[in-house]
Amino acid sequence: PHAYADGADAGPTDSTDRRHVPGEERVGILLIDHGSRRPASNEHIHNVAAVYEGSLRRDASAKVVRAAHMEIAEPGILVALRDLITHCRATRVVCVPYFLSPGRHSTEDVPRLISEARDALKGEGIEAEVVISNALGTAMPQMLGAIDVLVDGALVK
Repeated sequence: PHAYADGADAGPTDSTDRRHVPGEERVGILLIDHGSRRPASNEHIHNVAAVYEGSLRRDASAKVVRAAHMEIAEPGILVALRDLITHCRATRVVCVPYFLSPGRHSTEDVPRLISEARDALKGEGIEAEVVISNALGTAMPQMLGAIDVLVDGALVK
């Protein structure tokens, strides 16, 4: 459906797209967790992604944040990457393994799944630069700060 009577496209309806200037770099950030059979656990990372995106103040129009699950739940990595690149118009995507330890999932499984997704998208004619950060838990100073907050909160109870 078009917003104008003559059938002209009214442009993007998604607020994320409306803020972005075409032709400029747009960074997609994909938080990737394991996935769970428990819906509340899966929803948590999507909430984190939304809150994180909302917290981005500097050049917010150039960043969009989404979440994906390595397995068990949807959206998977392929679907989320496709959405970031085609719908959200990301020109670069940073995949962040949302794991506390640099174990097998964050160092082997997630990178393999990202590579497979990148290849599948390339076969569809969809390309963007996709990079992988270290696992969330490897940000030691920030993790220690989070532990402090949790310990202090438990002691106040």
